[in-house]
Order: sequence, then structure tokens, then C-alpha cells
Amino acid sequence: MTLIKFSPFRELEAFENQIQRMLSEFPFSRRVSGSFIPAIDMHEDDKNLYITAELPGIEKDDIKISLHNDVLTISGERKREEKKENENYYHLEMCYGAFNRSITLPVEVDSDKVEASFKNGILKIQLPKSNPKDISKTIEIK
Repeated sequence: MTLIKFSPFRELEAFENQIQRMLSEFPFSRRVSGSFIPAIDMHEDDKNLYITAELPGIEKDDIKISLHNDVLTISGERKREEKKENENYYHLEMCYGAFNRSITLPVEVDSDKVEASFKNGILKIQLPKSNPKDISKTIEIK
């Protein structure tokens, strides 16, 4: 019989991972309960982690990026330009409102050297890894 150390949060963490996996399968720029959720791509090379987010129709000043421990959060608001009182809508799919997207980073990053740029509705974030290490190593037998 195998003993497993009791962890009261194991089931909660498994549930959170399942929800994150389900949300990541939605198509880009999607709506959940009428709110906007930006699509995000993440990749890495030897020295950096790169995150790209689609934020169409959002101004640079309406975006906030924060990094706390190993969680990067992108938040902001897509604002409706004007409201016409007498306009009849037959079909309305564009979403407006505040959004908040948090990503747990898979590696440690140097928070002092993070850079972000925003152009044509695309937010690009470059996060330098704090200690890029070569994981391959020859070990001498004694």
C-alpha cells in the first residue's frame, strides 16, 4: 500500500487546472458571460519568455500589466465609443467591459528587466529568465 501525504488543497489545485485547461480551449477574443477575454500566446527560448496578447479596440492607457511572484496579470477595459439612444440593433456580438487575465509563469523571470510594447492591438511582453541554465550536464563517475 502506498501512502500519500495529505494535502488539503490538492483537489482544489486539480480543479483549478481543469478549469484553466477548459478556458484555454475557447477560440480567441471570446466572451464568457458577456465579458471580453483576450487571447494569449506564450513561448520561450534559452534566455526569455515571450507573451503576446490580442487586445483589439483597446487603448494603451487602458492596459495594466503586473507581476507578482510567478503570476503575470494583464488587465484593462474595452470601452464602447458612444451610445446611441435611438439605434436599433439586430445583431450585437462585440463585447465591452473590464478584463483580467492572469498567467502562472513556468519559469522564474527577472522582474527588473521585463519589457512590454503595444502596437495595432497586439501587446508583446518579453520576460528575461532570471537564471537561464543549461540542463544538460556530464557527470563524472568517481
